[in-house]
Amino acid sequence: MGRADLVPKITEEAVRVREDMGWPIVVTPFAQYIVAQASMNLLTGERYARLSDEVIDLLLGEFGSMPGAANQELLDRAAQSPRARQRRGAAREEPTLDELRARFGGGQSDEDLLLRATMPAEQVDQMAARRERARDGGLTDLLEALSAQDKPWSISLRARGGAFSASGAKGAGA
Repeated sequence: MGRADLVPKITEEAVRVREDMGWPIVVTPFAQYIVAQASMNLLTGERYARLSDEVIDLLLGEFGSMPGAANQELLDRAAQSPRARQRRGAAREEPTLDELRARFGGGQSDEDLLLRATMPAEQVDQMAARRERARDGGLTDLLEALSAQDKPWSISLRARGGAFSASGAKGAGA
């Protein structure tokens, strides 16, 4: 954007925007929505002259309720937007878990079904594969992985009155 002078102003405006929105949690994607809205407010010279579809969705409850009360004027502006009218016209019915099982196959946890319904299949497959690899590994696998590191390592385990510890460095035996 070439406007480094705006960074402190955007930071200040982002705090105000977050308050106006009802204090949404500052994690992806909400952090981006907040900062993008703060930037638009500053670049247009008028607060909330334009609202992104994502901010409208957030204000209208698409992501659940916010921890605090949103600014009523901002809520009214969002409710009167073309995006809000479009949302009202397209009533969307969420699939049930049974429908997701029929679509993605049984034998999956509710969590995996919801992930498959909202994320690309290859990402869910990668997460599932990593989870399985983590389940398959035992203490021997852990020690082998630690021994392959370029830096010294140590591990201590204690359970039910017993203890185990090991340390080493690359190439050293465990």
